[in-house]
Amino acid sequence: MSNEELQKNCFRFTEKLLYDYEQIESHIDTLEDIRNTIKSGGYQVMRAITYDSDKISPTFKINNFEVDGVIKVVKVVQEIELEIYSQKALKKQLDRAINNLSPIHRDI
Repeated sequence: MSNEELQKNCFRFTEKLLYDYEQIESHIDTLEDIRNTIKSGGYQVMRAITYDSDKISPTFKINNFEVDGVIKVVKVVQEIELEIYSQKALKKQLDRAINNLSPIHRDI
């Protein structure tokens, strides 16, 4: 890839990010709402973990269905938090780039 093609690709990528700037903030807000709802128990995603109803095999291994459900919820929350972090980092980089522009270019 030539230097000119690379510059054009970078320009197009940056242009797309700037067009999507407002959507990035909206996306962050939505992800934070979802995360907070899950963390506050707004969804009935799990029940209390008890082993009273679990059958114990001859090897004393119990069914981990409830534990697996909790782990899945924790993983979803972690993925959401990672996405929030990456979107905030992207927005911060865009803000920094925009603030470094001259006033005329910033308005455009």
